Amino acid sequence: MDIISVAKMIEKAIAAIGEEGAKSAKLSEDRARAMLERDKAIALAILKHRSEGIPVSLIDKLVRADEMVLEATYRYEVAESAYRAHFARMENLRAQLNGLQSIYKHLD
Repeated sequence: MDIISVAKMIEKAIAAIGEEGAKSAKLSEDRARAMLERDKAIALAILKHRSEGIPVSLIDKLVRADEMVLEATYRYEVAESAYRAHFARMENLRAQLNGLQSIYKHLD
């Protein structure tokens, strides 16, 4: 490895961190919206079952099986996974950049 190739790799890593960082706000918004939709679906399902006079001890099980709750929970889990994967990628890119900077320092 020569200094020029390491410098180019550092530039690429910095650009990748910048691109990934630009996604943070959207992923956070998607996660929050999915959480809101899931919580709303749960609340509506609880109200529906209460109004039907179903015993309280059964409502939790019925809510978990509700179609709208299942769909909203699925969307939330997907958004949560994307959010966590994003920050794992950011950490990975930072570690790569740190390693490249160490190599650059020792080549100089």
